[in-house]
Parts: sequence; structure tokens; C-alpha cells
Amino acid sequence: MVLSMTGFGAGQATRAGALARVELRSVNHRYLDVQLRISRDYAGLETRVRERVGAVVSRGRVSVSVEVAPEGGAGTLVLDLDLVREYCTIFSALKEKLGIVSAPDPVAVSQLPDVLRRDTAAVAEDIATEAVEVALADALEQLATMRRTEGAALHRDLAARVARVEAVGRKLAALASGAPDRVRKRLEERIAMLVPDGVVLDPGRLAMEVAVLAEKSDISEELVRLSAHDAAFLELLERDEAVGKRLDFLLQEMNREVNTIGSKSTDVEVAHLVVELKEEIERLREQVQNVE
Repeated sequence: MVLSMTGFGAGQATRAGALARVELRSVNHRYLDVQLRISRDYAGLETRVRERVGAVVSRGRVSVSVEVAPEGGAGTLVLDLDLVREYCTIFSALKEKLGIVSAPDPVAVSQLPDVLRRDTAAVAEDIATEAVEVALADALEQLATMRRTEGAALHRDLAARVARVEAVGRKLAALASGAPDRVRKRLEERIAMLVPDGVVLDPGRLAMEVAVLAEKSDISEELVRLSAHDAAFLELLERDEAVGKRLDFLLQEMNREVNTIGSKSTDVEVAHLVVELKEEIERLREQVQNVE
């Protein structure tokens, strides 16, 4: 099952008068990167939270917000007068140097960092741990559900795009089968323009030149490998594991085969199909960046 790296989950739980809230937001990232925001009072929970997230998410940047507070109370708003006095001392020095005559605005002072804070009663560690565990479990379940839902949509889109790549590959194969005849025709037309009338060409030499040019422009091997990559891509989509990195690698290989096809052929129709393939592979690459 394909999983998206984008998702959101939230959970809330109460235990013995403690309220815990957990929010998870995940976006695409090359590796697993858990960014945790939690009060220093409950920093001991950090390792456990990271382990729980890592057990559910294998790749992506996950922002985790954990809040723990007494249930039913927002705490007491406290003014740090000592810090206000320090700020006022700095303001006085600035007034003297800059010639400012107005007094500090109390409202502006109250908005300075750490002047006002909300003191809440500490929650016992075991109670906080239990509440956070329950809230985190709910948040992780919501996150996983969203990632599965978006992953299903990605699966359908990727499979459809690979089918289009395979369809264009079949068109190229059909063109490749008639390549020797087209090479012979172009070579005869050029020779007719360059060779004087009445001069008879050696049929054997002409056949040899056609064979050499046809060999140089033969794209059958690249098409076989491209088709094999398509099949491998679809097989990876059905696996119940993180496949984003391997899908990205396959796309690199597919793009390499298409580039080789484009460099080998001088046929205009082939060139147009190569452009179509490169566009589809680029769209696949954009989508794969969101796959876990």
C-alpha cells in the first residue's frame, strides 16, 4: 500500500485531572525528521514520543506539538516585575542617548518576551505520561488514516501515469520495427540527390550502409528495459512498505533509457514521443516525492 508523507492528526486525553493535547503534521522529506515541541517540564517524555512516531512513520518531516496542563484551569497570569524593572532600566538608558521624552507604554511593555506568563500547577509525571500516550495514539491514528487516504489517491495516479508510459513505449516499438525500411528510404533519397544520373550503386554496399545505420539507431534494448522498469514500478506500488526511494531510483533509470532513445533516433515521430515520455516521467517524479 502506498502511503503519502503528507498528513495531520490531533488527539486529546484527560487522566486524573490532567489534560494532554497532541498535534502532528507531516510533509515530505528525504528521511524521517521528527521536530518536537514540548514543555521543559515534560522533557522526559521526548524520547517516548519520538519512538512512538518512528514506529508509525518511516519517512517524512513530522512536526509534533505536545501540551500538558491541569484539566479545567488555564493557570494564573503572572507579571514578572523584576524583568519589567530590567526593561525599564534599558529604556531609560536609551532615552538619554536618543533624546526620547515619552514614557514607556505599559501595554507595549506587557507584550515583551516573558513579562507575562501563565503559571499552571505541575502535573505528576506518571499522570502526564499516561495522558500523553492516549492523546498521541489518537493523533497517530488520524495521521496514519490521512496518509493512507492520500496514498490511495497517489497509487491510482501513479499507476495511470505508468500505463501511459507503457502505451507510448508500445508506439515506439512499432516505429522501431519499421526503422530499417525508413533508413533505407532516407539513404536512397540522399543518394539520389548526390549521385549523378546513370551511376549504378552496388546493392550490397547499400544494404551494408543501411544495416550500419539501422544498428546505430536501434532502440529495442532500451524499450525492453523501459518496459521492465514499468513493471517493477507497478510491483513496488503493491508492496506494504515504504517504497518512495526505490520508486525515485526507478524513475531515474526510466529517464536514462528515454534519453538514450532520444539520442539514438533521428526520426521526428520518435522525437515527439520521447518528449511525451519525458514529460510523463517528470510528472511521476513530482508525485513520487510525496510517497513514503
